[in-house]
This record gives sequence, structure tokens and C-alpha cells, in this order.
Amino acid sequence: MLFQDNLRHDLSANGITALRDFCDSLVDIISDMERHIAQLNRTPSDIVQIQALFKELNQLKHNAITCQLSSIVSYLQPLEDLASEIRARKVEYIQLIGEMILLCIDRLQLVLEDVQQDGDSEALHLDEICGAMAELPGSAQADLVQKTINMIEMISGHKVANNYIQEIIIDLDDYLLETFAAPTSSSTSTPAPSPIAIIPHDDWPLFRQLAQLLEHRSHHWDGRTERNLWLARQTNLHAGEAIDPLQLDVAVVLHDIGMAFLPDKLWNKQGKLTELEIRVLREHPDLGASLLERMPGWESAVEMIHQHHERIDGSGYPLGLIDPAICTGAKLLAIIDAFESMTHERGDRYLRRSMLRAVSEINASENLFDRFWVGHFNAVVKQLIQQQQH
Repeated sequence: MLFQDNLRHDLSANGITALRDFCDSLVDIISDMERHIAQLNRTPSDIVQIQALFKELNQLKHNAITCQLSSIVSYLQPLEDLASEIRARKVEYIQLIGEMILLCIDRLQLVLEDVQQDGDSEALHLDEICGAMAELPGSAQADLVQKTINMIEMISGHKVANNYIQEIIIDLDDYLLETFAAPTSSSTSTPAPSPIAIIPHDDWPLFRQLAQLLEHRSHHWDGRTERNLWLARQTNLHAGEAIDPLQLDVAVVLHDIGMAFLPDKLWNKQGKLTELEIRVLREHPDLGASLLERMPGWESAVEMIHQHHERIDGSGYPLGLIDPAICTGAKLLAIIDAFESMTHERGDRYLRRSMLRAVSEINASENLFDRFWVGHFNAVVKQLIQQQQH
């Protein structure tokens, strides 16, 4: 609780406005940092990108100093020191380091958001992360790699093989293409169902066609139906099909069909949405559910669609439901939808997060997502990671 205690001391001295100002700057700097780390992952010795990464970490620390948030300054210092050592060629940049830095910044952002909402961020383990980060600067290359791996495993909750360095950013799209293009007889005990499987129901061709038309409206959505279907089916299968598979499939395929009724500018707008645009965007669960409820037999799917943006702490929309009032299918669909949003580009975000960063954020958001379904989702992702590593 040391970090949280120090942060509260900072806030008592300087007020919540200072924290909000820092968080506003954090959002913009993370976007720049993601872009430069993505470039470094392609050209690890690019001194221009290394300099840029150092400057961004330095700018973050400077912003924290300006806002008189000494707890955040202390948190960022080891990352800046490490970037300084990379810039001085004392150690080499590798992809794992970039992933670890982004995971650390993601976790800081989650804690700060939680603090602003008067939440308890103890479960986010920032004190342990701080302790591990403090050991990074001054390490020899081999030790640095191992410490970086340990930190990724600590934050993400997933094991990383020692020789698994250049492929740490796992691409679900590539995995699905490989899986369905070249099926083997030695598949795992839970083989992936085909994402274009024909469901024995007269309404299915219409639902699939609607989903494909929706995908064509934005290039950011290419392939999302197949990705979401695969993950939802696998997670439900791992949970012993706790949700009716047919109702779940329909909910997954049509959960964002309400977006078709929204203006084009909301689909492709670059940058932050206005408050009015956010209110309009949040109408899509109502619109989608209203469309499907006109067809008999899909009552469970309608409920999932209507509630897929609800969160167990009541912070979701459109109704602000809390845990007991949210149907189990919507709880799973909320995870699938959030994961898709994090790992694929949108109009307001150019760079997608790696699978590990997305899973780490979902796991850290205990107040948002149902633990039962997060556990089964983790198991499916763990299988993906293990298959990529071997």
C-alpha cells in the first residue's frame, strides 16, 4: 500500500485537479510511446526512436513533478533510468523491454483511474511492480532480460518462455488464419470451431450477412466477427457451455449491429469524442437489442446484446446495472468486446495493444469484469500463448 499511501498524501496536499491534469497528459504520451516502441520493435537500434522513448518517459516524469505528484515521479524514475541506459548503449533494446514499459504504464494508468473514482487499487499490486522496476537499471543484459520477463509475468499473469523474445506480441488474426487454413489431426482437447460454421437455424444466414455488411463499413472491423466468435465459443466451451451456444453465437454476431444506425463520422472520427458523440454512441446496445427482439426465439441473445456494455460495478451503460442484474452471457460478451477493442485499431487509436497488454488490463479491472468468465478467458488465452511459444 506504500504507493497508494504516498499518492493519497500527494492528493491531500495538491488536490485531485493535479492528478486529473497528469492523467490528461498521460493519455497523449502513451499514444506517442506506443508508436515509437512499435518502430523500435522493427528497428531496435534506431537511435532516433530510442531518443524519443527516453524523452517521453522524461516528459511524463516532468509532468508529474509539475503536478507535485512525487509518488508518480518515483514510479517513473526506474523506467527513465533504463531508457537512459539504452540510449547510452549500456544495454540493448529488445522487444520485451518495450512490452514491459507499456505494461508498467498501463498499470499506472489503471491505478490512477481507480483512485479518481475512490476505488481500492491494492489488488493492482503497484508496490510489487515498483520494487521490481527499481532493480532494472544497472543490470547486465542477460539479467535485464530475465528481470524483464519476470515483470511481464508479474503484471500479465502469463508465463513467457526465456527464448520467446521476438514474438512476444501475439497476433490473434495470424493464429486464426493458421488454424483454419491448415487444420491438423493433433489438435488440442478443445479444438477451435470453424468461425464460419453453418448454424442449423433459418435466421443464421441473415445474421451473418448483417454482420459482414457491418464489417465492410469500416476497415478497422475486418475479421472481427470471426475473432469474436472463436474467442466466445472457446471460452464458453472451457466453462462447460454455461451459456446456450446458439444464443451466444447470435449475440456475438449481432452485438454491435446497432452501430449501423449511427452517423458515419462516429465510426471513423480521429481523436476524442465529444460528450454528445459519446451519448449517441452509447445508444447502440438499445438499437441492436430492439432490432433483434422483433424476431421470436432470441430472447437470451437480446438480453446479452442489450447488456454487453454493462459493468459489474455499475459503471457501464445503458442502464448502469450491477453484477446480479447482468446476465451471464453479457458478462462474457463484455470481455470479448473489450479485448477486441484493445487489440485492434479504431478511428481514435492507431496502434493496437498486444494480447498480453489487453489481457493484463482485463485481469486488473476486477471491478469491471466478472471473475468467473475472466478465469475461463485466461485459460483460453494461456493456450494461445503456449501454442505460439512451442
